[in-house]
Amino acid sequence: MTALQSNYREFLGDGTKDENGKSLEEFLVAYDPYKYKSPSVTADIVVLQEKERVDPTSNNTGLQVLLIKRRNHPCIGWWALPGGFAEMEESLEESAARELYEETGVKDVSVVQLHTWGDPDRDPRGRIITVSYLAYLEKETAVTAGDDAKEAAFAEVNVNLVNTQNTQEERIQTYELTLTNKEAGIACTSIVAVTEKKKGIKERHYEIVKNHGLAFDHAKILINALERVLFS
Repeated sequence: MTALQSNYREFLGDGTKDENGKSLEEFLVAYDPYKYKSPSVTADIVVLQEKERVDPTSNNTGLQVLLIKRRNHPCIGWWALPGGFAEMEESLEESAARELYEETGVKDVSVVQLHTWGDPDRDPRGRIITVSYLAYLEKETAVTAGDDAKEAAFAEVNVNLVNTQNTQEERIQTYELTLTNKEAGIACTSIVAVTEKKKGIKERHYEIVKNHGLAFDHAKILINALERVLFS
């Protein structure tokens, strides 16, 4: 049995009963939300900030990205984007803001939704769908690790287009991503291939070719965000 929402009348439709003779209220009271297996949902946040002094050999974008070191399994000890599981009574934007504050101490920033990541094998804990968000800081900001983050730090973002393949149907661009912060011990490297269909809706597919030090599929999420900021 599920508790009736106060606004359930907004979902009455034309007010008729269903094929089993039940009203919406009767249907909802008897409805079992656990009848079908459901995926979990997380919100992950790409937080970028501009760097005042840039060494182009380690930071050719002029940007830093906020990372947390994972305290627990899976990907324990690797660096990740801030984020976590959405709670039942909050919007995904609220989830993103809450997780960002709990893990890094950063608050009162605007977030923009970027993409939904739903490959079934992207997390060994089960079927987990992630919605990614982008936040942009105009000045360097102090961070403090909290919750399940062992450490929190900004890393220099270096990204290079290393290969482009074109066919009549698609274009494949391969990026090399390097994230570094010597003081924090961050040395993450990833190679991500982005395939774009040339015809119809310009569908894009992201594939991690190689990865070290960056948790889950966060290299994909970060390249997607950088495309929005740097290449759009």
